[in-house]
Amino acid sequence: MIQNTVPVRNSFQGQPFKPQVIVITSPGAVVNEADTIHRLFNTGLRCLHVRKPDMTASQLHAYCNRTIPPHARMNVMLHGPAQVAQDLGMKGVHYTERTRPPPPLTRPGGQLSVSTAFHDLTQLQQPWGLALDYAFLSPIYDSISKQGYGAAAFERNQLQATLANCPTPIVALGGITAGRLNDLRICGFAGAAVIGSVWQAADPVEAYEQLQQAWDATAVTSHHEVLHSGPQ
Repeated sequence: MIQNTVPVRNSFQGQPFKPQVIVITSPGAVVNEADTIHRLFNTGLRCLHVRKPDMTASQLHAYCNRTIPPHARMNVMLHGPAQVAQDLGMKGVHYTERTRPPPPLTRPGGQLSVSTAFHDLTQLQQPWGLALDYAFLSPIYDSISKQGYGAAAFERNQLQATLANCPTPIVALGGITAGRLNDLRICGFAGAAVIGSVWQAADPVEAYEQLQQAWDATAVTSHHEVLHSGPQ
């Protein structure tokens, strides 16, 4: 049975984390990427993660400067150096497994938001501290953008219990489609992050809109099912 208990959650730069669909950039070059990113923000994208693992710090700075409109940069989390994020007025930085400091985490520069990525439920139980605004957990399903990257074997009851007791909002990543969002929300995820579902679509902006609308539509459905669910 899904527990209808909500632990005290970390805030996102002093504000409650809003359930949402997060878009992560494709790691490689994308045709008309800058135009697509502009259109995504114009249609209501709430959070973009810039992940370009093959770029140097100076290349990342130049890429973001020409690709991310200034008015949208406070909705951008950078997978890269905190100094670049600060220089460009971005919301914060994302730590990978390789770049993440040991817990408890602190805010770079004393003000940047912080996110990270987990791949094991035991990591959610570590004392990351209030500076960690949210974290990705992956892969939930078989990846769309990474061929051969299969879903992790998370046991559902254990996953639900861990999410219910985790003070950090956890965002599902890996193989996310609109048809899976309601199940994710019932399970206890605070949001969903996508790469392939958007960037491999014929129209990435339309794909994002459909995903966000589907996620928003799960709010009432999920609440009803949590309150009235029987033994699973």
